[in-house]
Amino acid sequence: MKNIPVAIYARVSTGKVEQSESTEHQISQLTAHLKSMGEEYYTEPALHYVDEALSGYYTKMEERPAFKRMMEDAKEGKFKVLLLREISRVGRDDEENLRFVNRFASLSIRIKSLHDGFDSSVPGSELGFKVKNMIAQIESERISARVSAGMREKSKKGVWVSSMVPIGYVRDKETKKLIIDEAYAPIIRDIFHWYVIEKRGTPTICELLNQRGDRTKNGKLFVRSHIRQIIQNPVYIGCVVYGSKRAKLNREYDEKGNLIRKNQKFVKTNDPIVVEDAHSSIIDKSIFYKAQEIMKTRGSIIDRTTPRRATYPLIGIVKCGKCGIGMVTSKALKSKKSDVYLRYYRCGNYHKGGKAACTGVAIRADKLENELFTRLFHHLSALDMQHMKSQGKAEIRTLESKVKRMETDKKKLEKKQTDIALRADLFAGEVFENTMLALKRQIENLDQRILAVRGQLNEMCSKGENTLLLSQLLERMKQASLDDLQALRAIFDELIEKVVVADSQTIALVNYKYRFE
Repeated sequence: MKNIPVAIYARVSTGKVEQSESTEHQISQLTAHLKSMGEEYYTEPALHYVDEALSGYYTKMEERPAFKRMMEDAKEGKFKVLLLREISRVGRDDEENLRFVNRFASLSIRIKSLHDGFDSSVPGSELGFKVKNMIAQIESERISARVSAGMREKSKKGVWVSSMVPIGYVRDKETKKLIIDEAYAPIIRDIFHWYVIEKRGTPTICELLNQRGDRTKNGKLFVRSHIRQIIQNPVYIGCVVYGSKRAKLNREYDEKGNLIRKNQKFVKTNDPIVVEDAHSSIIDKSIFYKAQEIMKTRGSIIDRTTPRRATYPLIGIVKCGKCGIGMVTSKALKSKKSDVYLRYYRCGNYHKGGKAACTGVAIRADKLENELFTRLFHHLSALDMQHMKSQGKAEIRTLESKVKRMETDKKKLEKKQTDIALRADLFAGEVFENTMLALKRQIENLDQRILAVRGQLNEMCSKGENTLLLSQLLERMKQASLDDLQALRAIFDELIEKVVVADSQTIALVNYKYRFE
């Protein structure tokens, strides 16, 4: 009798056709294996979860649509067994994979991996999973290194190896080199002509392109960042540049030490491949280098490591009520005869793409900041401090529990190191070395997280409770000057999640980080 529902999860990291077929192959393999498990097991299409074109290393599990749906179905008890082709289909990040196993174990769901031989119903399987999981991550890093080396060799021959072909070019199917695409090349020539010869700025160029109906290769409106990228790209003078940046895994944790997001962070390298005259140029070199001088003079190359948050305290918090995009900063003279500049928050879409992107919202920065400051002061003055006191105690207990759990995990990893070291003869030399190195990295990562959480705990304990924190904020607001923009930024960061502006006079919505009751 078929009474045990089985889910199947498949994933590939790209959207290529051959990879899409690979997910079908994974499901076919696992469905065939299911028949050998016994007549009581069954599956159905609704229990097949497939994620395509999503990295198992750089994306959080919850950011994958199919995986997220699978977790929701698991909580509802729609299946009792999960089949995988191999551990790497879950992901190649050992930290997240261990969290995944623990979550399914808490739901009493059996996990079985076909190629790895992992079965969570078998006693002692957790250690095997962790070892294989670490090996999968190491293999992922090695594959990435081999692929990168191959790309570098191709780039040296002038081949365009990136999957993204810049606008104005297409890739020759035989040579894999770039050739001019005359459907879009005139746009590139116009951009450089307007910028260098007619001295027009990127906002004006963007508006001109959009108004005459030009669109990107993806059919989207041009925005200022597109224009800047085109002007700075040496591909338009015939150069192939590869390896100027490399991807690095970036993890972000909340105040409690929980992983909230992970993504790729690109860092500069010291040894990029640069091949000149690799293909036909669209722009003359003299024009291109003149454009770089103009951009440098105008200060259009933005240093993103130093955001203007102090000057504009609501950057990253305030949103346009018409399109929902974040608002950016601008200045304008108070009047034609005045030499006094006023600060404004302006719709980011309008700022980047003009009226074709959004009709735009703009609001005086000082008026918006003053209004929000007044509202916050009113809420804090009327706050029930006794209620916040209990919240502070709960926060301390949560942090203490977090530290204990992480210290327990660390002890388990240290024991695992010892166990593997005693059984070194069971591993190939390189596998043993890599496994021990991965364990060391995990322990070091835990040490860092424990240190961070202990710092938060010490800070909370020194304050005693959240009541003191909000009391301090209230005192800071009593003493703060509305002209002290850095102080305003700190206050808004502490208390406001999001502000939505409807028009130049109206605040449509304010989401606070605390419930002021």
